[in-house]
Amino acid sequence: MDLKEFQHSSFTSRHPWELARFEVMKDILSRRIDFDSVRMVADIGCGDAFVVDNLAAFMPKANLAAVDKNFTAVEKEQILASIRHSNITLFEDVLELESLQQNIDIVLLMDVIEHVEKDVDFIRQVKTLPNVTSNTLFFVTVPAFQSLFSEHDVFLNHFRRYNQSQLQEVLMQAGLKVNQTGYFFLSLLFVRSLQKMLRKDNTNGLNQSKSSAFANRIVKMVLLIDYNISSFLNKIGIRLPGLSLYALCQKSAS
Repeated sequence: MDLKEFQHSSFTSRHPWELARFEVMKDILSRRIDFDSVRMVADIGCGDAFVVDNLAAFMPKANLAAVDKNFTAVEKEQILASIRHSNITLFEDVLELESLQQNIDIVLLMDVIEHVEKDVDFIRQVKTLPNVTSNTLFFVTVPAFQSLFSEHDVFLNHFRRYNQSQLQEVLMQAGLKVNQTGYFFLSLLFVRSLQKMLRKDNTNGLNQSKSSAFANRIVKMVLLIDYNISSFLNKIGIRLPGLSLYALCQKSAS
């Protein structure tokens, strides 16, 4: 959850999009790296640390750094009290990661760079950290399609949305080599397009959903079926759009 949503949160249940996005990330990373071999993960723009807290269960030998420039002292205290794993450290600045005694195996930038005015410079700053190596995997997600930019994006302080070629260009300019990329959540693309057309947009963030736990489980299941179908079709050369876009990258040789 974005910290802006965390600050306004009045409901304890997780939005199914957030739960499904975590499973998408885990599936894509697990195909490229053995989780038992991971020793350090940096989740930059971590929000309320939901991702690293859940990822820690699958990476028992790893230390996890959760970074967010918008942390307040109160939020850090609340997050530290709520997370379930002791191998998570909170940081307020990317440059603080230089203090880590280990090389970083995975960098997560999940729905982060759309918040940054100079996205290329920001990614380049992360890439040039001394403990980011050519073996470090970057997993990046962004909202897709500028034509869908709406009041919801304004509420979340987004500068832009991306299509696949735009995201690849930004990552390459920052000095990353894109190994894999694709859209996901086609079904939500239809929903958001309809909302945009009817001008019925949620400006309050993820946390405002009052759906029942059962309904949220159903939506999460539908989103994961959606992802699995798109993933299968992608393997046979049929590439579908989606509301979200991901890229898996490493430092380029040049």
